[in-house]
Amino acid sequence: SGTQNGPGPHQHDSLAGIGVLKEITISTPEELHKLDDFLNQYKGYWVFGHLSYESRILLETKLQSSAAHSSDRFNPISFFVPQFVLQKSAQSIEVLGQKSGELMNWSQCTSTFLQPETSTLNPAVFQETYHISLEEYTRQINNIIQHLKRGDIYEMNYCLPFSAEGVLYNPPEVWYQLQQELQSPFAALYERRDQWLLCTSPER
Repeated sequence: SGTQNGPGPHQHDSLAGIGVLKEITISTPEELHKLDDFLNQYKGYWVFGHLSYESRILLETKLQSSAAHSSDRFNPISFFVPQFVLQKSAQSIEVLGQKSGELMNWSQCTSTFLQPETSTLNPAVFQETYHISLEEYTRQINNIIQHLKRGDIYEMNYCLPFSAEGVLYNPPEVWYQLQQELQSPFAALYERRDQWLLCTSPER
């Protein structure tokens, strides 16, 4: 996610943070105060980063980790101030520098940061693994149906944990293909030190 650390809403068709000026990583509850210091230090700058699902453990230590069913290797909390911010709308593309007087045109940005990777390999080879048996899934669904019939609930989300192990030879290409197929309104492509996050969320 990315946000300008200051007042006022911002709406863009596409938004990208490119390069790293400064960054912070939080891994323990004792370090949480450093995030406030970081955001205050860079108030008025664009700040990008993530709060992983496991970050809830830092905020509420009584909660249990789901790491046993997760291949998530991202730090629980990580944010960075990008060197450049790309803003795209239906009418234009702007590349903004965060340092005073720093400018970059589109061709400079693409040649410096956005060189496409070329590969003759399949962009993704992996095997999905579901962490719940068909029997347990059926039992849970039947239980939910009984709650619905009794009127205990009328709407709920039911989520299944699964993981996929293998190789993404070209994560940007995989994400692009997913987005071409799904046209998700809140898609995101995120890289942190050779770790990639591909999101094609259909929810608004």
